[in-house]
Amino acid sequence: MKKAILLLFSSFLLITCSDIDQCTSDSGLTYMVITFHDAETKTSKKSGFRIFEAGSTTQFGLSDDSLAVGLPLDPMDTSLTFLFDTDTLDYTLKVRYDPEFSLFDPGCDPSLIFTGLDTLNSTFDSTAIIGRVTDRLLPKNIEVYF
Repeated sequence: MKKAILLLFSSFLLITCSDIDQCTSDSGLTYMVITFHDAETKTSKKSGFRIFEAGSTTQFGLSDDSLAVGLPLDPMDTSLTFLFDTDTLDYTLKVRYDPEFSLFDPGCDPSLIFTGLDTLNSTFDSTAIIGRVTDRLLPKNIEVYF
């Protein structure tokens, strides 16, 4: 009898843990990752930009030694413009994307991902799209050079 109860309890734990693992292994992100690079040497470059979404006062601040930043994307829109500001430099970056709900597992809540990430306009020296999908498996989405 004790073995049967132990077997049932163990089975319950396995099923419960399996459900948790399935729902937490979704790799989607609701933000894009931008890395900063020197326009001449093409190497990573530290930046101290104050970053704002155009038309907003919300600041995505950076310290002077930041090599990258994650910027949130709006699921109610398909494009955003970000303003990158320092005391001496000002840049803009307008991106487009497609918000999509995905169902990783039928037992989990739907998650939001962004696909088709691209630049529409930029005042940086150049930009490069590295990953068009916001995904935890990708270390970055856009490289900017200045």
